[in-house]
Parts: sequence; C-alpha cells; structure tokens
Amino acid sequence: AVPAKETEKAQQQTKSPSSKPAPPTKNEEKSKAEKPDQKSTSGVTDPVGKTEKATVGKDRKAAVVKEEKKAEADSEDAIEKAEELPKPANGYINPNTKNWKRDMTTADPKLFDKLSEKRDGKLYRVMLDPFRYPTARCNDGTQGLFYYAPPTKAEGAPSKPDHYIVMLEGGGWCSDINGCKNRMRNQKMTSSKGDGSSRGMGGCMSTTDKRNPFLHAHKVYLRYCSSDGFSGNRDASDPISGGLHFRGNVITAAVIKELVRTFGLVSGDSLFLGGFSAGARGAMFNMDYAPQYLPPNVRVVGLLDSPFWLDIQPFSLPKSCAGVLKMANATGVVGEKCRSAFPKEEQWKCLLGQYRMHHLEHKYVIAAAQYDGFQMGVNNGGMKNLWKNLDDKVKLEVEKKAYREAFAKQTRDELRTLPLEAGSVFSTTCGNHVTSSGGGLWEIYIQNENTTKAWNLQELFGMARDDKFGVSVIADCPAGRECKGCWKKK
Repeated sequence: AVPAKETEKAQQQTKSPSSKPAPPTKNEEKSKAEKPDQKSTSGVTDPVGKTEKATVGKDRKAAVVKEEKKAEADSEDAIEKAEELPKPANGYINPNTKNWKRDMTTADPKLFDKLSEKRDGKLYRVMLDPFRYPTARCNDGTQGLFYYAPPTKAEGAPSKPDHYIVMLEGGGWCSDINGCKNRMRNQKMTSSKGDGSSRGMGGCMSTTDKRNPFLHAHKVYLRYCSSDGFSGNRDASDPISGGLHFRGNVITAAVIKELVRTFGLVSGDSLFLGGFSAGARGAMFNMDYAPQYLPPNVRVVGLLDSPFWLDIQPFSLPKSCAGVLKMANATGVVGEKCRSAFPKEEQWKCLLGQYRMHHLEHKYVIAAAQYDGFQMGVNNGGMKNLWKNLDDKVKLEVEKKAYREAFAKQTRDELRTLPLEAGSVFSTTCGNHVTSSGGGLWEIYIQNENTTKAWNLQELFGMARDDKFGVSVIADCPAGRECKGCWKKK
C-alpha cells in the first residue's frame, strides 16, 4: 500500500504546472546511461538529427500550401474559414450583418454559379470581399456592394451573352465636411447597412421587360454610399476627411475587376458603364479608366443619364466640384485629356458635365432634359435670394420663366457642341431628372418640327448596344415646353 502522504504529494506535482519535476530515480539514470549516443561509432551524424527536421519542415510547408489551395477551390471552406485568410492591416470586418460570411460575397469561388440559378426577375446583393478589397468602403466604413442579375434565357438570348451593363446609383454628393456630416443622417446614402438581399428594377435594368435593349446582358447595379459621385479615394484617417471614407472610385474599380474575376468578362466582350444622375457623373469620371482593369479588346461605352451639370449661377457648381476634388481626393478621375485642357486651379471643371463631356475617350449616349428637375430645383432655390424683395407676383413669375428658358437654351446650345462622332445625344423639354431607370426609357419621345420620326432613349441605347452612334435628338422648342419635345406615344 502507498502511504497517503506520498499519494497526495504526487497529485500536487501533477496538478501544478509550476512545480519542479521530481529528481530521477536510480533506475532512470541507469536507463539513460545505457541509451546509445546520437553519433555512430564511425563519428557520422545519424539521420535522425537535422535531416529529419528539414524533412518535417518541408512536409509542413507542403501541407500549408495544400490547405490554402483547398480553401480557394472549395466554396464552403472559402466562406466558413475566411478568418484564416490574411487580414487587412486595420483588421476591418464588415458589420453589415451578424455574420457577413453568410452574405453573397465575392470571396465565394462558386458565386457566379449560385447567382446564375436565380432567374426570378430580381437582382441579388453581393458584398465586395473585405479581404481582397479592404479599402472599398462606404462613408461609414461598411463594405461596398452591388446587385447582380444573370442574362435572361428568354427566346432570342445569345448562347454566350457578351454584354455587361453596370449602372451606378444616383443621389447627389457633399462637398464639405459639414455638408457630409449632415448627409450621414441618411444611412441609405452613406452606408451599406440595411440593404435588402434582392431588389427589382425597371428600364434598362429590367430582367423581364422585352423592351429593354439590355434584356440579355449581365446586369450590375452599383450601390452609391460614398457621397463623392464615385470619384474619391481618401481614407477616414486623413484629417481632411472629417473621419469619413470617400472611396467611390475604389468601389467602382473593384466591381469592374470582379466582372473579369468572377462573372466571366473576357476579351471581345462589351462593357456598358452608366448611371443615373450622380451615378451618371460617376460613370463619366470612370469610363476612360475602366480599360486598365479589363482584358484587351473590350468595348467600353458610357450610358449617361442626366450628368450634364451647367456652369450657371446662382447655384455654385464650380465651388461644389472644387470642394469634392479636394476633400475626396478625386484627382485620380479627372481624365488625362481633361487634365491637360485646364490649368491646375481649374481642374474642378473635369467634374462638371458641361466641360468633361468634351474630353471623353470612349463613345457614349447622354440624356439631358432641358428643364432638368434637379438643376432647376437647386437653381430656383438659389434665386430666392435674388427674388426675395420682389413683391410683384406677376413680375416674379416673369423672372422665373425667363430664367428657366435661359437655362433650357444654354442646355441645348452646349449639347449641340458635342461632336457627333463621339456619341449620341437625347435632350427632351421634360422637367424630369433621369429617364432610363423606368418606363421613360421607351415612353418619352421627341419629335421636332418638319420631321416625321419620333425618337425615344430606348432606340439610342439599342443603337449603342449594336455599336451605332452619331444621332443627336435635341428638342427644339424656343417658345418653351409647348411642343413635342416631351410626349408619350400612344
């Protein structure tokens, strides 16, 4: 029988990691002395030494490489084991959901196969992989995202769809820190939090309407959450940023890269990069830079719906553009042709449609209403200061009408200076802002005097799809809106 004291002592030595090991017994010392030395009698080192360690090291490295390849090839491993991938330097993880890895994400190697099965008329949310694109962030730091729908398999669809249409969401911008912090109150404009898993769309993004010229194309709708017109590249850590991220240009570039990496865009395909309002200006800024992310021989075309800001008082668009250029660090999208056309102190003109449209290197279709609802709204708002002492209501209306007609005339005159070989133009006498996001694409017509043909934007988009340009459809209504410059064909 073992004495109780010896048993207790042994248990204490086992439990306590800091306890000193018991001295070897005589039998252990004898056994150690009888073991052969690791050198043989000839004095040559035994293979159990350094050679064995090197072999084990190689095996371990091979195992690591095998595991990494497996993670890339296996969809489930790539998602569920994302925490094993290299982290961004700032350790950022997207907070959109409780578990972002369950979202549709570009980290999933089988993403395209999964999305190709979804043909229910909707576009589905896809998060940009925060490990591959750690700086593709919204103002609040959440990760950029887009919505995608595969080409339709309806009758007449090509066996291998080679058209990709990417439309950038609109929503204005902010040009100084105070304005941007006020804008942060609107989560939809500054964050990707709360975005639904899918959405339905109309017009040129419709997945079901046969009137859509791009019905058979891959469709991407890029959410706008950077407040910079998709132009910026500045981190929140920069003092000039006011603690906000301005990464619109980075997000746009990431999505174009994913068309190649994930969605099958190859040499010989066509990319139609467009947008609505601020999104159209973003496409105008980015379209000439797109080829650097694409394979050779990819046709790039701009579909620009309402980007045509005018340099007209009282709304200070020059000041606004200059503010975004500096605050968001938008110098990377001013375009080489435009940069060389203006001195440094006038580089802001490269963010204003009236000037930038003359320096685009790729063909386009531009839609610009002569009584554009956005610009008329902001300019009429600014005119209140000029009209506040005008008590005569009749004279006030006369002044307002004169201003509207001057604005419409300048729009017509500026659009007519765009060279026909550069693209096509569609300008109604409507008071709307954005036409192609809904039924206006095929419902709103222009028919000038002494002409029998009525045009809609749908036809110009279809021509651009087929690489046909050079059509300028500008409603000529010197007396105002009383003409067929904005009508719906029955």
